[in-house]
Amino acid sequence: MFIKQIFTLFAIASCAPGPSVQPVRIGEFLTGDILMTEDPTVPTEIEHLVEYIIVDGQLEERYNHIVYSFQAENSHISARTYLDEIDTVSVFGPFGGPHGNEKISDDEHFDNVLGYLKRRFFRIDVLGDSDTGYVTIWPERAGPSH
Repeated sequence: MFIKQIFTLFAIASCAPGPSVQPVRIGEFLTGDILMTEDPTVPTEIEHLVEYIIVDGQLEERYNHIVYSFQAENSHISARTYLDEIDTVSVFGPFGGPHGNEKISDDEHFDNVLGYLKRRFFRIDVLGDSDTGYVTIWPERAGPSH
């Protein structure tokens, strides 16, 4: 499944004294002298899930999250963001095959997924080993902190 949406926004450009308003499309940003208009990869599936943990008839936890799935020829990667921490995403993989859980090396696929996620999130975490838990691999605080 491939979904691509482009919205028109208005951004304040501070090139000259006094602000000027210019239309900007989501998916386009300026990096040095290069205007990027395409992502290096796109999710093959995006799911919005809400999960509940109920213990003895009482709600213990509620998880409202979005899962991004990225499928390559020989590997898949998923990324999850919780709506109460929408500026952070956690990455899982790459794993072999479409539904495998054996971690493999696929640097090109991983780098392409990171390129996609860096344009959308301020912080990217990966699941480390059992001693470290989640590890932040890309902090970017260009936007407002919550």
